[in-house]
Amino acid sequence: MSKDKVHQVWRRVILQSNQRSIAAAGHPILNAVISLLLVIISVSGTGCSKQSRELQILLSGNMRGLIEPCDCELGPMGGLAKRATMMDRLDPDGTALRFDTGNLVSEISVEEDFAAIADIYDHLDYDAVVPGVGDSVLYLSDSVWSHRIPWLSDEGPYLYEWPGGVIRLQAFSSYWLPESMAAEADTVTEPAREDDDTLRVWLANMDRGELKLLLDRMPNPDVVFLGPSDYIAPSPDTLQQTLVLSTGDEGMDLLSVKIERNGNGGFRVHPSWHNLDPDVPEDPVVKGMIEAGSTDDSR
Repeated sequence: MSKDKVHQVWRRVILQSNQRSIAAAGHPILNAVISLLLVIISVSGTGCSKQSRELQILLSGNMRGLIEPCDCELGPMGGLAKRATMMDRLDPDGTALRFDTGNLVSEISVEEDFAAIADIYDHLDYDAVVPGVGDSVLYLSDSVWSHRIPWLSDEGPYLYEWPGGVIRLQAFSSYWLPESMAAEADTVTEPAREDDDTLRVWLANMDRGELKLLLDRMPNPDVVFLGPSDYIAPSPDTLQQTLVLSTGDEGMDLLSVKIERNGNGGFRVHPSWHNLDPDVPEDPVVKGMIEAGSTDDSR
């Protein structure tokens, strides 16, 4: 699938066949660990302007079919309409990259929701979605509305250019197996970086054991966006000395990742989690799409 999309601060190029505060107040040890995780990722480059330039990535995942707010004891939380409101708050100009780590549906999902999910993901202008195991009913479907979700269908790479450099995205899912997974770890060599201005990102739907195996056999990225997740309170993590970021479970939050390029020749990664709490109103357009069950006729 080929699709050009131009925003104010970045340009997407397809190469192959497309707050919650993380600082724990009053916990100095945890704060120190988190500070180390949010370091400048060394990609020593030259010729970069000293003026800081920033790109935002919005990451969702693990919705598991819960397209409407839960009937929780603390009040209605989660749901696509609240997510739409939070996206507008964090990205009012629509310039952020929007990724999803998959697990859109689950065994509780009903067929009547599938068209609405596809239409809403299209309406919210997602750039890339990696399919989870339970997403086969959508990912492998030949229906017209399924093609409105920007599924990734292979490893890539996919490049996203912006004034601060290039995001080089590779995607991993159980639906395709990298050749390197079949290789012995000691037979894989680390190639030289293609470009000092490139931040290497993985968008992966796999368990941590599979991710560790993959990290053993491939050149490690700078950041991994990982699903699935069962976290109630997600926070930065590391695996094989690689920064790993995940959303919470059941679509209850939205992760904003700000990537800054500065004069030190590096990238600084700033993640923050934003809960879709009872006080977050539901976007009326998306709420109406859910109630209608299918199409967005406004576009």
